[in-house]
Amino acid sequence: MVIHPSLGISFSSCSNSKKSDETNAAQQDTTPIGKRIADISIKIGKDPKNAQLFNDRALLHLERNDVANALMDMEKERQALLLNMQDLLLKAY
Repeated sequence: MVIHPSLGISFSSCSNSKKSDETNAAQQDTTPIGKRIADISIKIGKDPKNAQLFNDRALLHLERNDVANALMDMEKERQALLLNMQDLLLKAY
C-alpha cells in the first residue's frame, strides 16, 4: 500500500454525480488503461473502504497524465484509510 503524505493537498468531498461521470468516462475509454480504470471503479463500487483500490486507480490516472483525477483518488484513498483506522479503534473498545 502506498500512502502519499508528501502532497499535503486537501479536497472537499465530491458529489455522486462527479463519481458517476468519472465511472462513465472510464467505461467509455477502450484503451488498456481505460479498461483497467473501469474495472477498478467497479471494484470500488463494491468495496468503497478499500484504500488500495483508490491508490491503484490513482496510479493509472497518472500513467495517462490525468493529474486531477489522480489527486482526487489519492484524497479518497486517504479518507478510506482514516475510515479503516476509525473502524479498528471502535472495535478495540
